[in-house]
Order: sequence, then structure tokens, then C-alpha cells
Amino acid sequence: MKDKIDFIKTIFLVVFCVLFISFKDLYFLTGINETLLSGVLGGLGALIGMATYQLVNDKNNYIKFGVLGALTVLLITLSVTFSRDNINAKIEKQLTSYFDSITSEKINEVLKQPIDTNSLKPPKLTEAEYKRLVTCDICGYKAVCPDSNYCYNCFTMTYNLSANKLSEKKNWIRDEQLFWFNPDSATSKIHFFDPKIENGFLKDSLWKPSVSEIEVRQYHITNK
Repeated sequence: MKDKIDFIKTIFLVVFCVLFISFKDLYFLTGINETLLSGVLGGLGALIGMATYQLVNDKNNYIKFGVLGALTVLLITLSVTFSRDNINAKIEKQLTSYFDSITSEKINEVLKQPIDTNSLKPPKLTEAEYKRLVTCDICGYKAVCPDSNYCYNCFTMTYNLSANKLSEKKNWIRDEQLFWFNPDSATSKIHFFDPKIENGFLKDSLWKPSVSEIEVRQYHITNK
């Protein structure tokens, strides 16, 4: 009988010792020497295991093992919940979510800001270069050199077929025109075809916008 009691007591001591040693990975114990920490926690676990056994010593074995099982589940749950890896994962997830939301908000702010073309000036072109100019898909002015990657009037980048699909160009033109012709205010007039000359560049009389005035004003309302 004594051997049976000693066996149960040993189980309590070993289980609590092992469980408490696992607490060395708790988040708030970071930075402490693991060997020393394991020894202290193991000793503490053995003491608590002994104390717990003494509390249920006069109970039958079903109660003893029931208490041991319940406390084991509780201690494992605490160990996993407050482990460094778990806490760090939660912190990383929260920080990632926070910075993603901040980044997304800043990007939207930048995208909604009108382009300030006052500080942008077209390059000085020779007469031969003026003759080579082709029509910009976005603003409709003959202000794009065949070997340039942007329009000298609206400064929109030309469509890069090597990086984008030809089938997506129509949507790209629409998006860029909505952005370019977006008025300063709801009462401002939208001029698709005027002035005939802007920044020294001639409006192509054959050019037509891919968006309507209604669409531009709706874009203004949505993005103001």
C-alpha cells in the first residue's frame, strides 16, 4: 500500500516538476539564464506538486488523478498561452495589421492628392523634336516623344506594354483620365478639349476622352 502511495506521490512530483520547467519559455521570463531558470522552476514545481499531493492525500485515487489531470491541463494552457512564441506571434500580427492599415491609409491619401504641375516643366525641345511628338492617350495633347516614357504636358507615364497587358490598357486610360480631369471643386468646369494649346503643346483634334463628364464628377465626389 505504501509503495502505491509513494508511486502516486512520485507522479505528482514529476508532473509538476516537468510542467513548471516548461514555464522557462514564458514571455515575461525572457533574458534569464535557462539552465538556472529550469532548476529553480523544477524545484518550485516539485514543492507545489508535494503540497498538492498532501491536500488530496486522504482522497481516493480517482480524485487524486482527477485533480492532477485538471491542474495539468490548466498549467499546459497557461504555458502555451503566455509562451514567448505565442506572445511574439500575437504582437507581430497586431503590429503588421496596424502598419498595414497605416500604410494603406497613407497610400490612399497620396493617391487622392491632385498632381501639382506648377513645379513640373516640360523639357526644352528642338523644332525637330516638336515634329516627332505624338498624342498623349490621357490629356490629348501632342506632347509625347516616341522615345520618352512620360507625357511632357500631363506628366503621366506612358503605358508600358512590357510590364502590362494590352487588354488592360483601356481601363488604364480611363483611370488616368478620371484622375487627370478631376476638377478642383464640384463647381469647377471640366475641359476635355480646351485650351487648344497648353504649355506649348497642341491639342489633337482627333483625340477623344474615354470618360464622360458625369463619370469625372462622380469620381470627384468619391475621392474628394
